[in-house]
Amino acid sequence: GAPSVEGAGQPRVPPSPAAVPAATVARIDALAGNFNAVSLGDGDGDEDEGDEAEEAVLAQAEDSDGSDDESASRTAALAEQGLSREGEDHNESESESGSRSNGDDDDGGDVALAQAGGIGHSKNRSVAQSKGSLLVFLDADDIMRPSRVEAQVALAATNPTAIVGGCWRRHPAGSTEHYETWANTLEDPRGLWLEQFREVTVQMPTWCLDRRVFLAVGGFVESPPEAGEGEDLIFFQRHLDLHGESNTAVGRPSLVRAGTPAEPVLLYRWSPRSGTARVSRQQLLRIRTAAFERRVLSQPAWKRFAVWGAGRDGRSFMSELSADARGRVAAMIDVDPKKCGKTYTNHRYVPPFVVPVVHFTEFTSIAALVPPGEDEVPRESKQLLPVVVCVAKRRKGPGEVGDLERNVDTLGLVEGDTLWYMM
Repeated sequence: GAPSVEGAGQPRVPPSPAAVPAATVARIDALAGNFNAVSLGDGDGDEDEGDEAEEAVLAQAEDSDGSDDESASRTAALAEQGLSREGEDHNESESESGSRSNGDDDDGGDVALAQAGGIGHSKNRSVAQSKGSLLVFLDADDIMRPSRVEAQVALAATNPTAIVGGCWRRHPAGSTEHYETWANTLEDPRGLWLEQFREVTVQMPTWCLDRRVFLAVGGFVESPPEAGEGEDLIFFQRHLDLHGESNTAVGRPSLVRAGTPAEPVLLYRWSPRSGTARVSRQQLLRIRTAAFERRVLSQPAWKRFAVWGAGRDGRSFMSELSADARGRVAAMIDVDPKKCGKTYTNHRYVPPFVVPVVHFTEFTSIAALVPPGEDEVPRESKQLLPVVVCVAKRRKGPGEVGDLERNVDTLGLVEGDTLWYMM
């Protein structure tokens, strides 16, 4: 799904989504992760917070009711399909993911299944019990802003194979300030696309998508909490596997975002008990690296490549690569003179994995980067190898002569083509 290196010069990024009239509506199901609602997510809020989430959804439905037949249909979908209660006692059959499998308090089999399937099972069950052509997700303790449904349905109408996310505001304010700023200020859709291997660039509690997209992806992976989960990241990457290349080919984005930082579509509550908090850093890297192999390292231009970053993140990335992909790493690049001019050796592999570490200012001229079996050629006719950056943006360290992005830019590569950021 990643753009080809051919025709390099500008990254092939999907264009901005076209605007549609605000009156455009569809029958949707609001899949709120309430403990005793049909739709189940990974929110860990108390009962009052769940009630807040439900009230916000129903208020949007009521505000739109009566304008036309389609709006009435949308109201019914929100009020009757997405948030229908199945029982008031939500304590006895609560799963480990903080959700109910169904309303039968004595059905231990379903509860056990929900526990074994984790958050993914709860979300899949919610979708299976819903009816709408559009699915809108939120966690049990989040609050939809009044403009959310209208804004996202309008975007979904012209971007039927995209995940439509939205800007959000954190509650309590400032609890994850750096992450909130990053998520809400990525250029839309360019930044959402270019940073696809760093994170889920449209956060799952803000998702709105066509039911056909959900079914094409195959729903969420179901796994017990102790297995690591990461179901939203897996879904996000599978969506780009299926739709990224075809959308780009016709000039349509795969990821779009509604709202603005000043006018977000969701109040996104933070809790240290949330389902995402238990997913390990290594599990997330494993999922992202596998997607990178599928969509980028499968391209001929990436037959040989370099990894920027000889520290922890670069080494972790290479440990998650397949043996074939790891053998195609020509060099590691770094800014620290103490690491450069040496080799990185990992003795866990037989034979040991050995790769040179070079300073970024010398990367364009070292003979070691000529693929095996090829004769040395004049520098001016040699194509620079593509690079994957495994150092976090805005991170500073010993030996750095400038910010990361400025150093990387000196290589003259094209982001989204011959250059990708992983961290």
